[in-house]
Amino acid sequence: MTPREWQRCSDCRKRERNKTPIRKTSRLAVSAAALILLHSLVLAQFPDDECATCHELTITASVHEGLECVDCHMAIAELPHEDSLPAPACAQCHAAAVEEYNESIHAVVQQQGLPGAARCWDCHAGHRILPTSDPESRLHPSRQAKTCGRCHGQPALAEEYGIPIKNPYDLYERSVHAYQISLGNYDAATCTSCHGAHNIRSLADPTSSIYGRNIPQTCAQCHQQEGEEYAASIHWEAYQKGVRRAPICNDCHLEHAILPPSTPESPVSHFQVPTTCAGCHANEQIIRRYGLAAFRVESFYSSYHGLALKGGGAEVANCSSCHGPHEIRTAEDSLSMIHPANLPQTCGTCHPGIGDEVIIGTIHGAQPGTGGKVIAFVRGLYIWIIVLVVTGIIIHNGLDFRTKVKIGKRYLPEPPVAAAEVLRFNTVERTLHWLVMIPFIILAWSGFGLAYPDSFWGALWAEDLRRLVHRAGATVLLGAITVQFILITATHRGRSQLKALRPRLKDLQDAGLMFRYFVGRSPRRPSFNRFSYMEKFEYWAVIWGMVIMAITGLGLWFENTTLQLVPKWWLDLFTVIHFYEALLASLAILFWHFYWVIFDPDVYPGSGVFWHGKMPVERFKAEHPLEWEKIKGTSRDE
Repeated sequence: MTPREWQRCSDCRKRERNKTPIRKTSRLAVSAAALILLHSLVLAQFPDDECATCHELTITASVHEGLECVDCHMAIAELPHEDSLPAPACAQCHAAAVEEYNESIHAVVQQQGLPGAARCWDCHAGHRILPTSDPESRLHPSRQAKTCGRCHGQPALAEEYGIPIKNPYDLYERSVHAYQISLGNYDAATCTSCHGAHNIRSLADPTSSIYGRNIPQTCAQCHQQEGEEYAASIHWEAYQKGVRRAPICNDCHLEHAILPPSTPESPVSHFQVPTTCAGCHANEQIIRRYGLAAFRVESFYSSYHGLALKGGGAEVANCSSCHGPHEIRTAEDSLSMIHPANLPQTCGTCHPGIGDEVIIGTIHGAQPGTGGKVIAFVRGLYIWIIVLVVTGIIIHNGLDFRTKVKIGKRYLPEPPVAAAEVLRFNTVERTLHWLVMIPFIILAWSGFGLAYPDSFWGALWAEDLRRLVHRAGATVLLGAITVQFILITATHRGRSQLKALRPRLKDLQDAGLMFRYFVGRSPRRPSFNRFSYMEKFEYWAVIWGMVIMAITGLGLWFENTTLQLVPKWWLDLFTVIHFYEALLASLAILFWHFYWVIFDPDVYPGSGVFWHGKMPVERFKAEHPLEWEKIKGTSRDE
């Protein structure tokens, strides 16, 4: 149905509801004539002065001022009358309103023998009836909800009459509509705006303004643009085809407690939109029954947008950012925001400058074609690398620990300052170590805080702060690596250290000899130069990891530039590499580096080399005998 057809249909339905059938009009005319005749007789017999002898007349401040008591109470037969005064004859003046009321749920309930339902005077007051424009009127917009709430604010009454919503008044009082009314915006919706004034029908009545198929039309009375957009959506198309699970206005916005999107508790607030959409798009029964794409919510929450949203990112995209809030169309629709031809423009809302030539690809789930295959291969490769590397580290260090515990500690605990020491790292090198160590901890904490926003360490970060701290840590780390590169290429000390760290065939031989020593096939440990194969392995692993993390991290940091150069699936690839490389680095630090500097029986409870840069001579001679000989000058440098 087009927006124009929607509006035309709405206008027709309004006219149909408001017109009085000819047969009913004729019947009302006859009744009115009879009442007028009766009224003339009663008025002459019972003037207001006689009523005033028992009653304090309050009609003077009413819209009915000037009328006589018996103009309404025409059924009085004698004075004094019985205690149960017959109902006033409102229909003689308000025939159309009474006719509408007689078809309402209130009248139906009364006809069923339940007299507690509202009647004319329950809403309009008994005698002091004021125009709805009067702020003192019960039906003035500022007081209307309270008037309805006299009954519909009682959960016990709702339970008695089987009303599904138990506390609509309390819910409405917290709504944006009630808030606007409190500000003096009397055009905001009140109870009658949605339910009607007199012809209030049951939720199950197809002619009711709150019947499912009529709700969008009811809301469009005020929200015309949103109504037209929704009328063009796949949700309304599905609902018209009989899919009653397809969402209409109140499924997303609720009925009475309608809150503005700026309110965090609103189901359509920035952070709650995915949860609201998940009500259908993560419901397995709905997905299977209507053939919806699966894992849409899960794939969103596994993306940067979803993770950052969980972390409190106030500017990251949610479902409506890409699909639109009301005019939600399928990806095959050329007018859809997620149509392949429109994706660059949609993404460009948050990522300006990416251009129409950018290849976006799929957003949810695995990428198709070459991109998807590359990402799957790299993910699988990293998983195997992590398993093999960590397993190897645990075996190697476990054997070392067992051997040292078995033979006992070879060295005394390191003194804070020893008389006979060998300088391992100078002040500049130790400073660079600090400039790598501290940012690494910050990067790991803030990075995994994004990957696991529901964890206790992730919950400590607000997304904007986390992103700022992560990038600041990366900048310091890149600066430290740059300085180190300059030192190892431009200074004599640096070149000497780099030469000593160069991998050699002897390192493989030393690793083999070490394993033979661990298993008792060799009586002694291998002799190392300035740096052992273990230290070289860690150094070059760090360098390799830094390069990988820098390339992928900068690509993700400056994603707009990246999207101008490569297809979008490269960002997904960078994300996979960045995450798994960070995981590998963190596990290596925990199981490798921490063992050698803290838990190694020879240094426990910790080596002080990183602090003062010196190693006791006895330990240095035992671990690096070849280098000790060079220091003494008894052998030539290799």
